[in-house]
Amino acid sequence: MKTETLVDFYRVNNSNQLVKLVVTIGNGQNAISKLLLNSQIVSGSERDGSFLRGFEKILGTNKELIGKKLQMTTFVLDTLKNINGSRFTLSLIGGVTPYTETLEFDSSGKGEVVKYLAGIKFYK
Repeated sequence: MKTETLVDFYRVNNSNQLVKLVVTIGNGQNAISKLLLNSQIVSGSERDGSFLRGFEKILGTNKELIGKKLQMTTFVLDTLKNINGSRFTLSLIGGVTPYTETLEFDSSGKGEVVKYLAGIKFYK
């Protein structure tokens, strides 16, 4: 299994403006994600707390996120025979400036799984 990693910082302020995480899975592939915010599970839409495919989640206010760390693990399964590869896009909206980063992997074919890891530290 191939692993792609994103580690970055996201600037927030002392406001009560909400910060939203948006995850997009490209190429029509299937995906499952788990989130931790300061080592606490962030509940998703599925019974086990995970998120399927792309999703949006409010993480909290700018003020609440100062000094916290978001950790995310996403597994993308290449299910399409005409497209070999996956794309993982992470966006944060509501902080000082919008943030978007995309990771991509060209797979060898249908059935391959790519693990995307993301770590984002919120700072003022």
